[in-house]
Amino acid sequence: MKTIIFAFTIVIFITTTIFSQPFILNIRPDRDTLDYHQISESVRVYNITAEYLQRIDLTTNETIDVFKDDEMIYNVFYLIKDSLALIAQATTWSIYDIYNNIIVKTFSAPYDCMIDAVLINNSIYGFSCDDTEYGDFKTKIFLLDLQGNGPIALCKIPFYGFDLGINCSTNGDIHFQIEDTNYVPLRDDLTILVSFSTLNNQIVNQMNLSELGRTGANGYILYKGKKGVGIILSYYNSNSVESYFRIYNFNNGSASNFIYHMGNAEPTNTIDNKYLILSETAYSAGVEYNKGNIFIYDINTTNLVKTINLPPWGNLYTFENFPNNIYYVKDIELLERQIYILKLDSIFNVLDLTSLNPSSAIVNSSGFILTVNGKGFDTVSTVYFNGQPRATTFVSDSVITAEILSSDVIAVGSFPVWVKDKYSISDTLQFSVMQVRINSRISE
Repeated sequence: MKTIIFAFTIVIFITTTIFSQPFILNIRPDRDTLDYHQISESVRVYNITAEYLQRIDLTTNETIDVFKDDEMIYNVFYLIKDSLALIAQATTWSIYDIYNNIIVKTFSAPYDCMIDAVLINNSIYGFSCDDTEYGDFKTKIFLLDLQGNGPIALCKIPFYGFDLGINCSTNGDIHFQIEDTNYVPLRDDLTILVSFSTLNNQIVNQMNLSELGRTGANGYILYKGKKGVGIILSYYNSNSVESYFRIYNFNNGSASNFIYHMGNAEPTNTIDNKYLILSETAYSAGVEYNKGNIFIYDINTTNLVKTINLPPWGNLYTFENFPNNIYYVKDIELLERQIYILKLDSIFNVLDLTSLNPSSAIVNSSGFILTVNGKGFDTVSTVYFNGQPRATTFVSDSVITAEILSSDVIAVGSFPVWVKDKYSISDTLQFSVMQVRINSRISE
């Protein structure tokens, strides 16, 4: 892997190229550096002393190993459109161009622990998690430029080991959540929303997150969204968790209506803010995992418009550079990992049939090519004849053809024809199989 130091103008250039595939970075223990001690014949305890990153191409599943330098990797923070990342290791931090596989800059780690980092006005604003004050945990908001100059500590806020739900609005403000430390034990219904201005580097507003949530909830959570549009969860604990999600636009102060979901789920919003995507979660032995049930809601109408069921224990990914795709990866640590690419254009595609050509055949005739006319067809559309899939050829979004077998027309009757793709099933047309017509002539 090459290590090159660029000026910031070069960083912008190399990260604004045309991207042909999305990547994810997965932290893995370096087995070459594992120490262990045997505590019984069947139990071995490993000490992980180093980690590396897997750079996984979600289109081809190609995997390469990066940052194999005998250091621990504490976290990965995406800075620019999922293409420029800050890699936080034990002793060094690196700015990494994911698409070109280049380390842009490496510098000494200014903090041992970091919660999150965002890039605003060519500077990194980070949140550390290794500070205490009078016995209370604190996080420092600090400023660091892309050449590693700094850090400059700006202020301290309470920290209790949870995601801050950081959202950045277009005016340069950073919005995040903290707990109200005036109450012991802490109360989930008193979460505070903090706004920090990067123009004057100070906190400019604080309010109860409940003011933007649903009244009377047991707790409120702010989730990171996209381009200044965050997600607020209001939840009620009864026999089961009742969740009310709302999209909140920090750029203009507008909010959507509440979207109701029964149960626990991790939310994300599409880049155009048309849809809210919920990945249903559950707990096993204290570990939260994805159940594989994905619910897609129309944010404007709050209606559930699609449900997709995938294998459990996967991870859901979305990318700003690929706004129309949802990626779900199971067994990410394996080379034989399963990657599901859900294309929103196809998910909401409506298959509609208008005519068949021919629309009938003579019983016991030879096989033939059936032309199906309609709309919404794509390369994964399949024609079904009397409930059985038939070899299908894509011609256009309004025309596909299918190979009908001679065995399909061995009986007289009316047989249903429909089209199916990954996510949709069309309406049904009828194909007729008729007796041979015998023309007779009576002569006088």
